[in-house]
Amino acid sequence: MYASQIWATPYLQQGKEMDFPIQKWLLAVLKRMLGVRDTTPSWRVMRECNLNPLQFNWFRAAMRLYNFLTKSNGYTMKKVLHADMQLGTQSNDCWSAHFLSAMDGLTHLYIFKQKLQNCEPIDLIRFVVDLRERHLEYWTPHSETHPKEHNSKRSSTDHQWYALPTKRALVTHSPYILPKNMFLNLPRDIVRTSACSRLHVHTLSFETATWNQSNSPTCDLCDTDDVQDEQHVPLRQSPAT
Repeated sequence: MYASQIWATPYLQQGKEMDFPIQKWLLAVLKRMLGVRDTTPSWRVMRECNLNPLQFNWFRAAMRLYNFLTKSNGYTMKKVLHADMQLGTQSNDCWSAHFLSAMDGLTHLYIFKQKLQNCEPIDLIRFVVDLRERHLEYWTPHSETHPKEHNSKRSSTDHQWYALPTKRALVTHSPYILPKNMFLNLPRDIVRTSACSRLHVHTLSFETATWNQSNSPTCDLCDTDDVQDEQHVPLRQSPAT
C-alpha cells in the first residue's frame, strides 16, 4: 500500500493523466524529438507516438497490488487492508479513498467500488479495458463538431483530419496506431517536418494570423478568398486548372 502511494495515487484520477512530473518530462522529450512546440496538445503527442499515458501503467500496477493483498495469506496484510477500507468511509486522505475516487469515469465503476469496499479481488482484464476506454473518451468532444466550429481547434483538427482512427480498446494492444512514416528509414528532418505538419505546427496563413494580426488568413497561392488552413491546402488547385 505504501508503494501504491509512492506510485502517485492522486494522479490516477481522470483528468490528471498529464499532470504527473514524470509524464511531463516524457512529453518534453517526445516534443523535442518530433520538433514541435511546447504548446502542442499532450494527448495528441502521445497518440502520434502510439503511447499510453503513464497513468495506465501505474493504475494497472496498483490494481495488481490490491488484488495481491486480497489474496495474501498474511493475516497482518489483510487486517491493514480492511482497516484502510474502513478509514476510507470517514476520511478522504487515505489510500483506499484515493483509489476509489480514481475509478470515476470507468464503465464498470459500480462493480469495482463494491469489490473494493468488500476487499474482494477485481477482474484485471475488465479493469484494463475500462481504463483504456476512459482515456479514449478524451477524443469524444472532438468528434462531434467541425474543427472550425470547435473551441479547441488544434485537437479537433488533429483528430478529424490527421490522426489515424483509433482501434477498439483491448487488454493487450494500445488503441492507437503508429503513422506509417515512423516505420520508414527517412532523414531526421523529413520525419520532423512530417510530424510538425500532422501535429498542426506549421506556418499556414490561418496559423500565422493568430499570432500576427498583420497577416491575412486567406490563401496567397490561389485566386480565391479561401482561408489557408489544413483542409484548404491539399485541395488547392493551380491557376492553370
